[in-house]
Amino acid sequence: MKLELSELLKEAKADAPPPRYGVDDAVAAGRKLKARRRTLWSVGGGAALAVAVAGVVVLPQVVARQDAPATPSAAAAAAPSEAKPKAVPLTYPESRWEYAFHGYKTGKYQVNEPFLVTAGFQQATIRIGDEVEEVYGELKRPLEEGEQPKKEDYKIAYSAPGSSLLLTVYRPGAFDPALFADGTKVSVGGKSGLFKKNAHLDGDPTRKDEGHPGLAWKYAGNAWAVINTSKPNETSSKDLVAIAQGLSGAEAYPATVATKLNFVPAGYELVSGGRGADWPNGTGEFQRTNLRLVKGAEEKATGLKTPVLDDENSKVQDIRINLYRTDFSENRPPQGADQLAPYCNSGNTKLCYRMAPGGKWQVEIEGSGQEPTSELKKILAGITFASIEDGATWFPIESATP
Repeated sequence: MKLELSELLKEAKADAPPPRYGVDDAVAAGRKLKARRRTLWSVGGGAALAVAVAGVVVLPQVVARQDAPATPSAAAAAAPSEAKPKAVPLTYPESRWEYAFHGYKTGKYQVNEPFLVTAGFQQATIRIGDEVEEVYGELKRPLEEGEQPKKEDYKIAYSAPGSSLLLTVYRPGAFDPALFADGTKVSVGGKSGLFKKNAHLDGDPTRKDEGHPGLAWKYAGNAWAVINTSKPNETSSKDLVAIAQGLSGAEAYPATVATKLNFVPAGYELVSGGRGADWPNGTGEFQRTNLRLVKGAEEKATGLKTPVLDDENSKVQDIRINLYRTDFSENRPPQGADQLAPYCNSGNTKLCYRMAPGGKWQVEIEGSGQEPTSELKKILAGITFASIEDGATWFPIESATP
């Protein structure tokens, strides 16, 4: 059954109990309602998450939990490598396409390798204990007439490490701590910080839902770092400070991606990218690359109160290229067609795809509505793939566009 995305979101908000990771977190924290195609919400604590693609409710589904091990291949991509680089004072790189730190572990908290660079900040996810996200595939059994499926009715297609916290390291002068102004003063290794019991990632002051602790602190001069929640949790002020104190710098090194574009429409420039996207979309280890192109002036990288650049009221004309595992989506090439050729969603011609060689990964491209479908397909057709499972073969993001 097909539904308009706006109607789908209304139904999810109206019918679902208070979400663990809900429509407000996925949409308000950086999704354009009119154009964004993948929205996650839960139907109760620990329940399966529905995936809406171009207004069509599809499987597989994603759920976060903390009681199962993750697959080794997924964990390897996000966790720090065994060799520990020499720690240096944290200094933000001059280049916008370089990372300033590596992942580390503090108690039960695993700060993963950074996954995103933008003009004003870079980010890393933080896994709490054995958090796991799972993709649910086919039903285990036929359903009775009128029966609503539960998460245990589905087969688990794939699992990967999950994360409930998000670390954002801002470029000096980029962050405005206004949202933490009424927070409690704390010390982070002798440096001033502010803890807030609820510091919602989207910065919406009208939200009343609990479970969104946040910490902002100065790591140098007028340079700030922030830990927010990407999924509600009860991390204490003491634990957030301990995570913050573990952050140290590294010799700047290039952000890399698994795809290289050989065509970009006139007027578009790369503004952000990395292994994940610049909104908390819950895809975790199901994604390997994101590139965002903007036509004209990009969003300002100063005075940022939250790490949300492309909010739902944004009028920026952009194109996003994402690389996902195929079991995160049901969109496949038409039968009988070239399986490696670009193709588009039957209900949205501004949302197109291309399978990567081997069939395990799929590129998705979406325009903000003003880009001709022919140009979106031309971008897809010209993509060069690195060895997706081998990060050593990936391209420096600085050279990922012509």
